[in-house]
Amino acid sequence: MAKIQNKSFASSKSSRMKKKQKHSKFPNKIDSEVSSDDELDYDEINNFSEEKRPIDQNQEEEFDESPQEKKIRLAKEYLAQLETHDSLKNETNDNSLDHSNLISNHLKDILLEKKGKLHRNHADRISTKDDIIIMKNGHRKSITALALSYDGRFVFTASKDCYIVKWDCECGKKLLKVNVYDEFNNDIKSTSINVKKNGPINALALSSDYKFLASGFSLSILIWNPDSLKIIHTFSGHRDAVTGLVFRRSFHQLFSCSKDRMIKVWNLDEMNYSESLLGHHDCITAIDAYVNEKCLTSGGRDGTIRLWKIPEESNLIYLADKISTIDCVKMINDNHFISASDDGSISLWSTNKKKPLTTVFNAHGDGFWITSLACIKNSDLFASGSYNGEIIFWKIHACYKKIEKKMVYQIEGFVNGMEFDQECRFLVAAISQEHRLGRWFDRNIKAKNVVHIIPILLNDDQKSI
Repeated sequence: MAKIQNKSFASSKSSRMKKKQKHSKFPNKIDSEVSSDDELDYDEINNFSEEKRPIDQNQEEEFDESPQEKKIRLAKEYLAQLETHDSLKNETNDNSLDHSNLISNHLKDILLEKKGKLHRNHADRISTKDDIIIMKNGHRKSITALALSYDGRFVFTASKDCYIVKWDCECGKKLLKVNVYDEFNNDIKSTSINVKKNGPINALALSSDYKFLASGFSLSILIWNPDSLKIIHTFSGHRDAVTGLVFRRSFHQLFSCSKDRMIKVWNLDEMNYSESLLGHHDCITAIDAYVNEKCLTSGGRDGTIRLWKIPEESNLIYLADKISTIDCVKMINDNHFISASDDGSISLWSTNKKKPLTTVFNAHGDGFWITSLACIKNSDLFASGSYNGEIIFWKIHACYKKIEKKMVYQIEGFVNGMEFDQECRFLVAAISQEHRLGRWFDRNIKAKNVVHIIPILLNDDQKSI
């Protein structure tokens, strides 16, 4: 019986072991420990690895190296990977840093431009393209004024036919055309103001934010919505025809000049009159302004230019070299400006000196008036127009003591107005058969009353001073 019990116990133990192995969570785990005295056969391990692992032809030479050489090789590969990772990381940081610098420089340029202190050199880099746009069929009579939007998308023109036309600069298409007399007459039905039906429009000005368009019509100044060309407001106060209008850059402050020898200041935020400035002894022919609260005017036959400082309630007087009529003035920056006369001379001035720094006589030939000027503020480039068939591009040297002719554009007719695009992409010129303020010359029948958009190519390969 005892023997049978032992057999039964053994079979029971064996069945329990099988059951335990069947339900074990890790059936292949070896619970035994390998002592440090046990020896491993490395040759068998290497043979097993060689049988199971496919051999790469590029790695055949690695199997001949010693373990120490392999450690060195792996260490070098690891260091190379770290160097590659660091270089990529540094390159990414450099790119992000360059991008940040570009953004910072762009914002700095915007701030300087808003303050009127960003200077650009364009004169040594310019050349004209062949794809000139001519905008025609807008006016029947001579064009007297133009105004270009700050972004260069639209240009507005006015003429002796009492019309204002809005153009698209990209395609040269005519967008809107209004008769100023009709719009003005509808706007003042309740008043007793009388104007000539065919009176010319001698001046246009557009605010830099494209919110207001101002036009000088007879004795009044009309404020328009540039999008719809509808009259917003009407200012009156001048006793004779308005000859010039200009907005202060980045502000809604408007300056006007007239044949009544008076300059008036207007606030368009509140649509009211601010003050009048007196001092010229003859009809004021031109006016210009920039960022600061001051304006520049030419007194025509009185031979003077005046810089009006509004907050100080004072003005500086500049005298021309010769007795002549000063027809055009343009501010280059806060410290320098240019003027042009009916004797064909162009002068460069400093606001700190009463006499010009330099003068170019007979700039367009002997006996040809300078009829218009245009410049890019805070740059070394400006243009002059006459009626001799030329628009001349000039360079102002860094010393402000020399003016150099750079390029000539041939055109037939009177150049009655010009404006540069702010990025120096093109020049807009109003070409007409007659002078904008009178009929001192015979009408040029070869010319057309059109607007030219002259593309300008900036060559980055040429170095500017």
